[in-house]
Amino acid sequence: MFDGALWRRKEGLPPAMKAVYDRAKEARRKCRAGRFTLRPDIAFTYAKSPEEFMQRPAIKLILECKNADYAFWEKDVEGQVKPYAEIFQPEYIAIASLKPVPQYVKEGLSGYGVDVVDNVHPGGLGERELIAYIKRALGQGIIGL
Repeated sequence: MFDGALWRRKEGLPPAMKAVYDRAKEARRKCRAGRFTLRPDIAFTYAKSPEEFMQRPAIKLILECKNADYAFWEKDVEGQVKPYAEIFQPEYIAIASLKPVPQYVKEGLSGYGVDVVDNVHPGGLGERELIAYIKRALGQGIIGL
């Protein structure tokens, strides 16, 4: 994030960013998925610079993209998506899936505050649904949507 600014930082972390790191350590400790990655596909933040993000690491929307059948990314829910929600505490978090996702999965994830938009491909019903979702999450002033 921010071209690796966190890794180049020489002085201590601001308290708000340290809290994010502490939540990440705790999530990693609890994670049973075998792998643990902290790289959301798309994250929208209020910050306009790395320094501003360090002081106020608030995230508006995380969008995780999946291009395979649910069976292939089912474990990513425990090892990626739920930890993202816990660590980054975004206002909105969604999975955009190229393929259909079972309704019971969508309902289960909504209990964690994770929305699922499936059939997201050119001409698919999910394409319009995802655009509408992003507009709702970020506001109507998005150019090009």
